Amino acid sequence: MRAERTVRTEPNEWLARKSLRKALSLIHRAKDLANKAEHHMPDEAEAFTELQMALQAASDTARFLIRVATARIDARLEGDRESREIIVYPKRLIKPKAIVYDAETGEVIYKAEPDTIVCDVCNNDLTSEPYVPTLVIHDANGHYVWGVICPECALKYHANTRLTLVPDFSKAGKELRAELIRRGWRPCQFGDIVAVRARTDHIQELYEVIHSLLGRGNYDGVEPVKSGWAVFVDTIDGVRAMMTFDDMEEALFDMLDRLTELARIAEENGYTLSEVLKLIRHPKPEDYEGLPEDFEPIIVCKLDYDVREHDLIALGRLMK
Repeated sequence: MRAERTVRTEPNEWLARKSLRKALSLIHRAKDLANKAEHHMPDEAEAFTELQMALQAASDTARFLIRVATARIDARLEGDRESREIIVYPKRLIKPKAIVYDAETGEVIYKAEPDTIVCDVCNNDLTSEPYVPTLVIHDANGHYVWGVICPECALKYHANTRLTLVPDFSKAGKELRAELIRRGWRPCQFGDIVAVRARTDHIQELYEVIHSLLGRGNYDGVEPVKSGWAVFVDTIDGVRAMMTFDDMEEALFDMLDRLTELARIAEENGYTLSEVLKLIRHPKPEDYEGLPEDFEPIIVCKLDYDVREHDLIALGRLMK
């Protein structure tokens, strides 16, 4: 006996949904034809009822399979969208690309000045922008930056991807973040920084806020003051102070001394030294509420004793 050959095909929910929709249309056509036929054979009402029930079952099954295929398509599209992200960095973190090559031929198609930043898609000049968007592709090995992309190209080709703004450490960066949160953007952790996130279809709104708060063409970033490192203390016994240091090592040692003293006091409230050490972490969005305006925390230790009472020690940068 000759064995039948089986042909293995890759799953394709798009073609399956297209075929199912055509099948559903034919089922509806068959139901209409069955109704017409029943008028000419009224003595076979029971048989036609069974036929209509079978056609209805086929219709329900086709609809179910269409929903399954649609769900899988949406999940795959969402996965593709989440594998790409537009991350907007302060301009000083972007390394300008002096030469742009054609992706297919390898020929030089654009030569820029060393300090010029251009979109890697359309060569639009972004040098005057205080914040520059980049396309980041996440893969199994982590992620890598594909290149600079202007807001127009980001909106045109990646409107449904995530959009993340990494604010500058300056006061202006904090104001930018606060304004976007007020507009409904979600705060998120980005390394040691509290960033904000939305979808890329909000990128025009982002640049309207950036240009409104920071201006355009006259922004070179904000450098820290001479005493760039600081330790901020806010305790339930009334101590609220900020110590500034020229050297990070001095600030770190000061924080360790204060953590040691805090651990000794915390023992009276039921904390152990190991529990205090476990509370040392990166700052969360809610930590910023009670901090000085020009202080950007990097490490925070917060011991909660009550809903409204806590001890807090933070190490960070003091900015202009």
